[in-house]
Amino acid sequence: MDPRPARRPTLADVARIAGTSTTVVSYVVNGTNRPVAPATRERVRAAIAQLDYRPNRAARALRVRSQRFIGLVVPATADPFYVAFADEIQASAMRRGYLTLTGSSGFNPDQEAALLEGLVDEEAAGVILVGLGESRDLRAVLESSPVPAVFLHHRPAGLSGPLVTIADREWARRATEHLLGHGHTELALLTHADDDGPVGMRMRGFRDAVEAAGIEPSLWRTDGYDRQAASRAVMTALEGGAAVPRGLVVTTDELAFGALHALAALRIDVPGDVAVISMDGVRETRTSVPELSTVAEPFAAMGEAAVSLLLDGDGDGDRVFDCELVLRDSCGCGRYADLA
Repeated sequence: MDPRPARRPTLADVARIAGTSTTVVSYVVNGTNRPVAPATRERVRAAIAQLDYRPNRAARALRVRSQRFIGLVVPATADPFYVAFADEIQASAMRRGYLTLTGSSGFNPDQEAALLEGLVDEEAAGVILVGLGESRDLRAVLESSPVPAVFLHHRPAGLSGPLVTIADREWARRATEHLLGHGHTELALLTHADDDGPVGMRMRGFRDAVEAAGIEPSLWRTDGYDRQAASRAVMTALEGGAAVPRGLVVTTDELAFGALHALAALRIDVPGDVAVISMDGVRETRTSVPELSTVAEPFAAMGEAAVSLLLDGDGDGDRVFDCELVLRDSCGCGRYADLA
């Protein structure tokens, strides 16, 4: 039977077959002068030949030889949520004399693992991962690598390492309860997934609140992660005959921006016809029209904690941060609340 995997073999595959670490494989592949035992070197070469392994070009493009650096892997660099974390992590790392190399997985688990492999290959001091979900390749790279990793926002099931996060379920429940406190009982939730990650926890928090209130909400799902997908989902629902909810809870600010776009295009007033509240607290919520009510995460404190766990050896436990419910015009609590 052909031992080669159907997918493109990775550095982690070579390390697994050779019985060594990805770092040692990297030394052999890149021809460095680092000491590698002859027997180990031969095992690595045999594994490379067996798998027909070819170094990843993307990994080679990540070379940063003259500076100490850490890696940051995020799902998207266009989403202001991940930009906010990247800015804070970079600032925190620079205070410690480190550069930050950021890569986007494009919400693709294979690309996420390839980026991590490249960072490991280039001997990053550590890696901060804003993970997507469980990935066999990601697990293999992490388990075979001496490079430390910290998870931010989400730690996929089955992986180990410190996590910096918030209590997503609790804060989604609080956001929903706020709309219920306005007397809105016709609610809808706009989301893109139901999983074991943060968005899945936010969905559960929403359900906790509506079940306690004894109401039946609507559920609107997007076919993507960005505001364009959210706008399409809201348009499709309402133009397809769905009733306009009195309150709309959105699992991320990015999706909420798309919802506001669709509601404006359909001439549905916010908050007069539908009150909107979301989660994340990116700075763009202050300039949306109307200004968006949101659960604000402490990006600076969370970014600092992730870098500290990675570089300072500041403990190995998880860090769960408190948030702030920021109430503005979109839910009816802003500057114009008393003018109606």
